Amino acid sequence: MKKLLILAFVLMLAFPLMAEGAKESEDAYPSRNVRVIIPWSVGGMTDVLTRPIAKHLEEQFGVCFRCREQARWRWSRRISRS
Repeated sequence: MKKLLILAFVLMLAFPLMAEGAKESEDAYPSRNVRVIIPWSVGGMTDVLTRPIAKHLEEQFGVCFRCREQARWRWSRRISRS
């Protein structure tokens, strides 16, 4: 238990130092369009929830967030056959 508390304390101290380095490159990301891959089919709950989030991020960052579906039905059919 003591080791876990010490690890948590060290991480709490180290996190602000890591965040400080991230501030320097804050204005450079994202510099080009972002592709959001939705691994399930169109109209599913993941698709319905991801698209408004992508639209909000597009407004916030000023970069185009494009949603793309990649349903893996072929992969699941191969697994069920074997």
